[in-house]
Amino acid sequence: MNSARPLLDPTASSQLREAVNRDFGSAAVAEVLGLAGEAALSRGDLAGAERLTRDGSPTETLVRLFLLGLPVAETAAEQAMRPLPPAEAITAGLLVGGGAEVRAGLDLRPYTESDGPDWWVVSDLAADVRPGVLEAEHVLGIGAAATTLAQSTMRLRVERALDIGTGCGIQALHLSRHSEHVTATDLSLRALRLAATTAALNEFSWDLRQGSLLDPVVGEQYDLIVSNPPFIVGPGFAPGADGFRYRDSGMAGDAVCAELIRSIPKHLAPGGSAQLLANWQIGLDEDRTPAELARWVRMRCLDLAA
Repeated sequence: MNSARPLLDPTASSQLREAVNRDFGSAAVAEVLGLAGEAALSRGDLAGAERLTRDGSPTETLVRLFLLGLPVAETAAEQAMRPLPPAEAITAGLLVGGGAEVRAGLDLRPYTESDGPDWWVVSDLAADVRPGVLEAEHVLGIGAAATTLAQSTMRLRVERALDIGTGCGIQALHLSRHSEHVTATDLSLRALRLAATTAALNEFSWDLRQGSLLDPVVGEQYDLIVSNPPFIVGPGFAPGADGFRYRDSGMAGDAVCAELIRSIPKHLAPGGSAQLLANWQIGLDEDRTPAELARWVRMRCLDLAA
């Protein structure tokens, strides 16, 4: 049973879906920004993209709100997001403010595969478009690590798929195209609520479970397991103790990667596969070889054989 509910109720999700399908798809955004604007965004030049979005169309308003983090008149936001009332968006945390102006409270953006439909992903706003420092429970949006894993994952048809550490749900979106059932886990309830919002907005239904790594799926097996875990090598920071949920596992060094690789095989159905991102720590006084890295897998296989 899902342990998280979307930020928007079913009616509001449907209303927002209508708005983004109409004016905030990847093609509409590309047409507004053009090659120059897309290049500006890719290099973090928000001012360069801002100059191209001043004519007040609904697409430009949505770009200014959610991609550039700029305040817009509430009347413009109401027009761009119709039929979703601004009050509903504010209650959900999608917008903040009210009265004369509103601004984005969350990141909402179109996302697509080269041969796939438009999706929309809901996450926390990145540091370059929000005031202040990131919160410890910050939920990362679409980034290089997420897209690297998505582009590397095998896309065979499977019955059951598992996304460990789903965050805002990017891997689960991809799994939904070729999996009958998608289960996604995360230690962060906030991440699961944003993933649930992403799922609802794209008309998917995922089995979302709260817990660390594979704890929520004890005794279960899957045909495909993927994970983009908090794999940053460090001293073991944790949220609330100089760490960030999306980045720091609370385990020192590469321990979280080793733990996943050792634990995943028993959750694979016969013939199943797993793909994940991982860091492998090599200290200045160490001479670790790829053969030693392979021991992570071999040791686990020996454990299973025994």
